[in-house]
Amino acid sequence: MVDAHAGGTGQAETLLAPVVITASRIGQDLWQSPATIDSIDGAQLREGQMQIHLSEGLARVPGLVVQNRQNQAQDLQISVRGFGARSTFGVRGLRLYVDGIPASAPDGQGQAANFPIGSAARIDVVRGPAAVLYGNGAGGALLLYTEEGSQPGIWRSGMALGADGLWRLSTQLQGRLNEAPESWSYALNLERSATDGQRPQSAADRSTVHMKLARHMGDQRLLLQYQQQQVSALDPLGLTRTEFDNDPTQTNANALRFGTRKSVLQRQVGLAWKYPLDAQQHLELMVYGGTRAVMQFQAIPAATQAPPSHAGGVIDLYRDYAGLNLRWGRIQDDVGGGQLAWSAGLAYDWQGEWRRGYQNFVGSTLGVLGALRRQERNQAANADPYLQAEWTRQDLSLSAGLRHTQVRYQSADHYVVPGNPDDSGALGWSGWLPMLGARLAL
Repeated sequence: MVDAHAGGTGQAETLLAPVVITASRIGQDLWQSPATIDSIDGAQLREGQMQIHLSEGLARVPGLVVQNRQNQAQDLQISVRGFGARSTFGVRGLRLYVDGIPASAPDGQGQAANFPIGSAARIDVVRGPAAVLYGNGAGGALLLYTEEGSQPGIWRSGMALGADGLWRLSTQLQGRLNEAPESWSYALNLERSATDGQRPQSAADRSTVHMKLARHMGDQRLLLQYQQQQVSALDPLGLTRTEFDNDPTQTNANALRFGTRKSVLQRQVGLAWKYPLDAQQHLELMVYGGTRAVMQFQAIPAATQAPPSHAGGVIDLYRDYAGLNLRWGRIQDDVGGGQLAWSAGLAYDWQGEWRRGYQNFVGSTLGVLGALRRQERNQAANADPYLQAEWTRQDLSLSAGLRHTQVRYQSADHYVVPGNPDDSGALGWSGWLPMLGARLAL
């Protein structure tokens, strides 16, 4: 519910009608949906929190575990009913989306650190069989939707301070270009946080930018999105149980010797367009693309890197990625006494990366970029046709979905030396992903 105030004008206050936002695709509330979905409002997500990690506000969701490793050189570990629990870095086995645009790559890996918490309207967590409709690597799905610009405009800023030099600044600016219903709305979210860390070699600095333009023209909708994230984090590494019991604030000696650290720069643009064909049918198109660059120095001893087959102690990754989703949908009333909503579409995602490895030493100097030890061109792609239908009446809801996923990986080895043969190759998988659901009001 929103209060519109005419501050300083002497006019009476006007109370606008409530607006209810639900996660179901056909307008039902979460309890009525056959899928297992929990929705966390953005205000609840931010209330009383530092607003740096998703782990702060998602603890209330059943079946969801978000492990904050207290180390920004390692992303959050997120699992839904066990899916994703084995990931040693990043988020695997789950699909991540921001405003309907993927934040996960075709190889199943994603990062939750670029979720704009400060401008989140809500986060939907999809668990169980319904998640397979999002494709490969979808043991669950996290769907974040950001706030829309409104008239009059809104500007808010926030600051939070904590122990060990922890601070966070954020600014959100939202509005519309004019009062016309079909005018463009805009939303800008800027976030910056930093910490000295509780342990030596654990300082971190992170900046996030999220910009959105949206326009509603009757039943037609257009959305443009830009995201950018930049992270620079030192890595204190882990401790053994004995080390932790002796002093939990100490840092692994190798982390100090090798200056373990990680830097990330990611940029992404996306477009989502919905076009009505008639009163019952519509087309939806989503396209996106971006780049991700990662440089990470690890604490691998020089002697371990001696064999020619070893990839070295420095990871240098540069990735391009893109994708699209084209969907046709139709809603029919009075079908067997209920409403039938069904859709068919095709999703395609691609990523290509240059992955290089270097020694993390030069002579006796540790923690610096050394000789090249790995160079390969990796590509992954998936092409998924899908069909989904849901029939609903007041006391009964039936849903079904079918998706055929095809994933292919290719790797071309460009570092071939004596003792390190050509490791090029390709692999592919395919399979059918079905889903059935029913809801009966007793």
